[in-house]
Amino acid sequence: MCPPPPLLTPDPLGSTGIVAAEPFLRMAQEPQLAANSILLTCPSNPFSGVWATARRRSPLPLATALTAVVAELLPVLLANIPFELHQTFLANVACTHGSLAVLGAMVLVLAASLPVRWPHMPVDPRSVAGAAYYVAGSRALLQDAAGLATRPRAEAEQRIAGLGRRYFYGRVVDASGRTRMVVDSVDR
Repeated sequence: MCPPPPLLTPDPLGSTGIVAAEPFLRMAQEPQLAANSILLTCPSNPFSGVWATARRRSPLPLATALTAVVAELLPVLLANIPFELHQTFLANVACTHGSLAVLGAMVLVLAASLPVRWPHMPVDPRSVAGAAYYVAGSRALLQDAAGLATRPRAEAEQRIAGLGRRYFYGRVVDASGRTRMVVDSVDR
């Protein structure tokens, strides 16, 4: 499963925090099929994040990934802002306006992300232990995935998707009577 939003821990890859938190947000809002929740893979960089979010038709993560891609040009643009004698005035003006445009887009994407209410995530699932925390409280998901560890990935994903279950992210009372946040199936 994908990592949490960048509010919990700093995200060195920029847009991947929001892109990675999106499945949790979707599952918290309403149950999702396996292809839209537990089977989503996280993009490793903003470039692959653009492709992943465009396929999912997710506006905020797509805008974030696009902004992160365009921000790769920012160091080049900022390096050319101090006017020097060997530089043309037109290049200086173009780099200044380009830098302002990129920074303005970043501010707009940040403002668009403020009203989004991310689900409560007590543990950071970027580590194996963190991801296991959310799955450990799930009875149905563990039963459905039993025996799939030795299967090829495509076969395991096909079997999980073939079950047609919908998965949610929310509070569940575990076997010891404690309430905890888990990813589980609503079909059981």
